[in-house]
Amino acid sequence: LFALYRDNSGSQRLFHSTSEDRGRTWGKPVITNFPNATSKLFSIPTSRGFRVLVLNANPAVGRRELYLAISPDERHFTQLALLDIPSPPPVDDRAPEVWRKFQTGVASLQYPHVIEHDDHLLIAFSRNKNQTELFRISLDDVEKLVSD
Repeated sequence: LFALYRDNSGSQRLFHSTSEDRGRTWGKPVITNFPNATSKLFSIPTSRGFRVLVLNANPAVGRRELYLAISPDERHFTQLALLDIPSPPPVDDRAPEVWRKFQTGVASLQYPHVIEHDDHLLIAFSRNKNQTELFRISLDDVEKLVSD
């Protein structure tokens, strides 16, 4: 088994460790060269034989961007692409206060979760910790993102 960890102590990198006994014990976490903005990440294997990782990978902007990476061997993530997540439409100033929370502007995108369905990745995430959104991308497009 292989696990990825975020580091809350300032390295701005992911750590990984392995288990040779089905998760009963784990090796000491080892720092990687993969960036992380000290936030939650999510990774799953796909039906295409590669693993995807979704995370806030740019420490300079924190949680304002989500990135997708793939790993052909399920251990080494060498390709990284910014997800082009659209901003929500503007909200009328006359809208109730609760709806104004969903205005466009600098967003905080966090807590990604990913499933694969019908040759697509469905990426759920929180925007500004007050709404949940779903971003859909085909596995064909994922392969194109990282091959460019």
